[in-house]
Amino acid sequence: MIATHADSHQYLSFGLQEEAYCIDILMVQEIRALEKVKPIPNAPKFVLGVINLRGQVIPVVDLRKRFNLSKPDTSQKPVTIYIELENLQKIGIVVDYVSDVHEIYPSMIKKNPDITNTVDTTYLDGIVTVDDAMIAIINMNKVFEKKELSDLSNLISD
Repeated sequence: MIATHADSHQYLSFGLQEEAYCIDILMVQEIRALEKVKPIPNAPKFVLGVINLRGQVIPVVDLRKRFNLSKPDTSQKPVTIYIELENLQKIGIVVDYVSDVHEIYPSMIKKNPDITNTVDTTYLDGIVTVDDAMIAIINMNKVFEKKELSDLSNLISD
């Protein structure tokens, strides 16, 4: 069977340290340079704070801290990807850089990867090789537990 365009799906790739990751492009609302955020008292360590984006208060999360990675390379200018999770909560994720949009077919995805030592594989939907580069596919809906998102919403609304 020949794969058709309808079988493919697009993913936005980005980098953290020397690792490449991607997320479903349909989650992405906007990509912006990292802006100053307002800290939230008693927030989890991976939460940088909140930002007012067109009248909407959105939490901003440092994905490096969430994945327990080392400090960023200061020569990089971090980028915030604003996404919408399946529970319709919007959140900003800070990454080192945004790379490209890739068209990926299901047959390209290797499930249950055991090759990355930087991210808990329960967050991953698989690994894909694009132009000789291995990219981990992150399921952002698995990165945050429902209670964490609920607690974050409560912190913002207080």
